[in-house]
Formats: sequence, C-alpha cells, structure tokens
Amino acid sequence: MAETYSVPAASLVCMAVSLLVSLGVPAALAVLCGRRRRSAWRAVGVGAACFALFALVLEQLCHLLVRTFFPAVLSHTAAYVIYGALAAGLFEETARLVGLRYLCRRTPEALTGFAYGVGHGGLEAVYIGVLGMVNDLAVAAALNAGGAEALLAGIPAEQLPLAKSQLAALAGTPAPVFLAAGAERLITMALHIALSMLVWMAVTKRLPKWAWAAAVALHAGTDVVAGLYQTGVLTDVWLTELLVAACTAAVCWGVRRAYRRAADD
Repeated sequence: MAETYSVPAASLVCMAVSLLVSLGVPAALAVLCGRRRRSAWRAVGVGAACFALFALVLEQLCHLLVRTFFPAVLSHTAAYVIYGALAAGLFEETARLVGLRYLCRRTPEALTGFAYGVGHGGLEAVYIGVLGMVNDLAVAAALNAGGAEALLAGIPAEQLPLAKSQLAALAGTPAPVFLAAGAERLITMALHIALSMLVWMAVTKRLPKWAWAAAVALHAGTDVVAGLYQTGVLTDVWLTELLVAACTAAVCWGVRRAYRRAADD
C-alpha cells in the first residue's frame, strides 16, 4: 500500500506569504530606488549581476575545488562553518567592491550604494526564497492531490527512504516554520544593504580601504550563525533567526553611525 502525505492548508498559506515577501520586498525597494532616480535601476542590475557571477558561479567553483582537494574540511563542523562563512564574505564583498567601483565612476551618490544592495540581496532572495518556496508549494500541492507515488517513481531503491523522509518532513513541518524563510529574507536584505553602504563608503573614500575588509569580517561573522544551524549545532530555527537578526541590527547600527560621521566630516 502506497504511503500518503498531506500538507495542511496553514502550511500552504505560510509558504505563500514567505514567497510573496521574498519577491515583493526586493521588487518594491527596486521600484522606490528607480523612482528616486532612474540611474538607480542600473545599480540594481549591477548588484544582481555581481551576485550571480561571484556567489553563484565563482564561489560555487571554489566550493567544488575545496570538496575535491580538501575533503577533510567538510567532515569537521568547525572547519566547515568557518570556511563557508569566510568564502561567502570574501566572494560577496569582493562582488560589492567590483560593482560599486564601476558604478561610482558615474554616479557616486549614496543611492547607488543602497540600490546596489537591493539588487544584490534581491537576486539572492529570489534564488533562495522564491525558488525554494515555489518548489515546496509544488511538492505540497502534488502530495495533497495524492501524487506521492508519482513523486517517488523513478527514484532508485537505495534513495527511497531518504526521499520518503523528506516528504514526511515537509508534511509534518509546523506551519509557522515556513514563515522563517520570509523572515530570513527580510533580515538578509537589510544586511546586504548595510554592507553595500559600508563598501560604498570605502569606494568613495568616506572611509579608509579597510572598510572592505570589515565588510568581509561582518558578513562572515553573521554567516557563522547560519552555518551552525545548517550543521545542526543550532536546532531551533527561530532562535537562529533571532541571532542573525541581532547580528544584522548591530551591523546596520554601526554602518549608520559610520555614515553619519562621514557626512559630518
């Protein structure tokens, strides 16, 4: 007898809310930037392009090389978390540095840094939040329509237990947990914009060049929390989001203070 799974309606609603947040917030911010100044659309596009190149292509190639030549890194939790956080910080903050140097040749105003952050963080929100929720919604709809057997068809026998456990986990996840994905995208958008403003201040010489290195360290430090959750050291999703939110709030406060000081000089 085939196993049956059912995803509650409340879970579907929470998935849809997170999807709308992940797509709607970046889109709304991009429109606001574009209405403020048309050149901001260019900054949004460059931010998205730099994220795609550095995070989705170059960083992934780096991960492939590490898995191939240094597999031991992946088998030790501390090494894995530190490596992953530093790689994300280095590649994404280098993306900001390259993109903002290019943009600030023509439009060095603060809106350029903000709009770059919207594009960079916005594409990440679509890539992780939107695509992830679309996949979950599609699988949930198939399960509720009695399509578990079709979803499991063609999967090798040795992989069936894992596939079934994943379907059971999706069906059994409490509805509010799906909202965490939307909350994470909001927090991460704020972090991307703050770090973009920090690198913008370095590019426009409002801060010394070490501000870029500070951005790498702050990005990596925040990603350590996410890495601890991914490796199972942290198990409560809401505690994880609270810690990431606290780190992000500290970064935003520090960047805002630096911006005000630079403006007063």
